[in-house]
Amino acid sequence: MTFPVTAESPTSLLGIPLIAADEPIIRSGRTGKIERNAALTLLRRTKQGVAECYVLEMLEKSRNGIEIHTGQGFNVGKPCYGYIAEKIKHPVPAKRAQGKHKTKLTPDPIRWRTVPQIFDLRLKDVLSYRAIAGYLNQDLETWPPPQPVDPERAVGRWTPGAVREILVNPKYTGFMVWNRRATKDKRHPGKNNPKDQWVISGVPTHPARVNVAPSAPRRNSWQDA
Repeated sequence: MTFPVTAESPTSLLGIPLIAADEPIIRSGRTGKIERNAALTLLRRTKQGVAECYVLEMLEKSRNGIEIHTGQGFNVGKPCYGYIAEKIKHPVPAKRAQGKHKTKLTPDPIRWRTVPQIFDLRLKDVLSYRAIAGYLNQDLETWPPPQPVDPERAVGRWTPGAVREILVNPKYTGFMVWNRRATKDKRHPGKNNPKDQWVISGVPTHPARVNVAPSAPRRNSWQDA
């Protein structure tokens, strides 16, 4: 068991020793206080380095796995507007035996035609996000609004932000995309990552709703619509 140096230093300044479960307690014969030992300190730092290496290795393997997952066209999280999740048997036999599955994007029969309408209003009619939302809100039965994961957050109509979210989402080109937003930034959760950090499948993996040049989407890159 090891402790990060960031947790160890403040306790030391307060005179509180931090001892791992597998470390012996050595007390001063003169004062009876717990003393630091050079050999044990070296051993602790070695263990801390090994532990950090394991953490980085797990993060690297996890990211590599998600990149492969994305390249194969599997979706992460809630499907974007206009799509629903199609369950696919898990490719790993052990996980498949546990009943686990992956999902790909397939057209939502109710909301499928709304997406190209939004792109037409933006690109052909050059309407603002607010104007597009106003147009769609005139007939919510034909153009049903998005449904958030939390039903209590549903506003029951189109908003400029909801329109923008569709227009800037590259998944509508048929390519699977991951890492568009930061998920571990505590100060700015959900902020947009630079486009060179995106992971994009090399080929289309699901039905597209907008047309793009074949050379436009590339791995870790994206051209603005």
